[in-house]
Amino acid sequence: MRRKHLILSKRLMLSGLSISLFFIYSSVFAIQSNSQTIFKPKSINLDAVMHNAMTTHLINEQIPYERNFPSNNELELNKSENKFSIISNFFYEESTNSSDLARYFFPNNKTELVIKGQGAVYNRVDDNNNKISETPDIFAEWLQIASDSYTEEPYPAPENDYKFSSKIKLNPEFKRFGWTLKLHKQLSDQIWIEGNFPFIQVETNAKLEEYDKQNERTPDKIEKDFLNTIHNAIEAFNNPLMKYGKITNQLQKLAGLSDINFKIGYSFKSDFDHTLNVYSSLIFPTSYKPICEYMFEPIIGNSGHFGLGAGINLDFQISSNINFFNMIDYKYLFKNNEKRSFDLTSNGQWSRYLAATNKIINDRPIPLINFLTKEFDITPGSVANFLSSIHYINKSFHLEFGYNFYFQQKEKIKLKYEWEEDIGIALWTSNNLATFDTEKNSNPKASINSIMVLEYDTDIYIPISKKNFNLSSASHPSKISNQFYTSLGMEYDNTTISIGGSYQVSSGNTSLSSYKLWLQIHTDI
Repeated sequence: MRRKHLILSKRLMLSGLSISLFFIYSSVFAIQSNSQTIFKPKSINLDAVMHNAMTTHLINEQIPYERNFPSNNELELNKSENKFSIISNFFYEESTNSSDLARYFFPNNKTELVIKGQGAVYNRVDDNNNKISETPDIFAEWLQIASDSYTEEPYPAPENDYKFSSKIKLNPEFKRFGWTLKLHKQLSDQIWIEGNFPFIQVETNAKLEEYDKQNERTPDKIEKDFLNTIHNAIEAFNNPLMKYGKITNQLQKLAGLSDINFKIGYSFKSDFDHTLNVYSSLIFPTSYKPICEYMFEPIIGNSGHFGLGAGINLDFQISSNINFFNMIDYKYLFKNNEKRSFDLTSNGQWSRYLAATNKIINDRPIPLINFLTKEFDITPGSVANFLSSIHYINKSFHLEFGYNFYFQQKEKIKLKYEWEEDIGIALWTSNNLATFDTEKNSNPKASINSIMVLEYDTDIYIPISKKNFNLSSASHPSKISNQFYTSLGMEYDNTTISIGGSYQVSSGNTSLSSYKLWLQIHTDI
């Protein structure tokens, strides 16, 4: 039996090293995305470092050895058989890739967007005094921003020619902190169960900033009944008529139990050489689903998705005080419904921020995103973790450092209900906000960086149809990250106190680059 385990252990070590090299090589190919409507960070229950750093080796030390013990050691064996471990982990995590996250949300891979009214696109002239056209990233008309300086007039004056302009940028920031409780019970000399309970708070801030504003309408004495009650981009992206997709510069918070992870496993241990664990796992969802009111909203778990998984880990002693640990973990997250916003294919990125009409409301356009936010069937699918570490022991001192590779596939997404909306893109009849046509539009042409003026001979009312949906914009892309960590601990009787830190590098902009710090208290009862 001992020889058989040694052969298996060596094979697992070689397999682990091969997988590690493959993962590192594959992560070189960065996954980039832009104009996505939702960002879901890796759930704390899917973070292999948080669940295995230091503590897995300490638990493996309590597993009885598979051999015939002398009679004077039977009492020691019986004591170790029913060990109950309580592990508390207090942690703090903060993102470091603001510019990458800005590109994730902004169209065309940009970190800065230019907003202009129609009258501001010819503001510059060349050396020969010829006007230069400067097409903005967003026409202010679509955001319903007023721009003239005549406060007594309800709409932009003709001589002002609608010349509002500004620039916006994002500096998204993510913070997560809290307490994870892990309970591990050795039921027999080989069978064990485990539960992980993370209590966390997530804070996000898109940090929307607007600058270089010109020709901004003075908000004083504006009658609320008129259309032009929006004076700049900050107000436009927080329009009270816009139910979803708002962009704020305020902190958003969400706290709660971030799903529960149960495991049941079977352990093999041969003398002092190695411990081999195989296990199955169940993720029970307890967290909230996204509501999509704001871009970059805080999400604390897997958004209501059940998960099943399995894994194997090997803790191999390579000398009297050095152990080599390898783990491969796989989980599958099942389908559940979530609310998501999406763009239109023909109308380009950020087309969800166009203005719309339904031929019923005729005093002002409606934010199109109100209709392009629906319930979806979302399947997150496969999640894979590989972790490899070295654990050093010298009397009561513990030192561990390691590497974690994480992969999650792109979400599968499908509308939960049939599309039954009679809504089209609003069409301006002149270069101000006073008039738009409720009977006609130019759905195949309108985009956020172009303004369409009515041409009665060619334009008709065209309701948006399902065939024009860009559902990919509402699906979270696949994620790859690499995490490096170290942990230091001191053992006192049955308690080990350790501190640790990690740095996660995102392969692209679809997952977080972040640093994490933690304090862990591991007690065996």
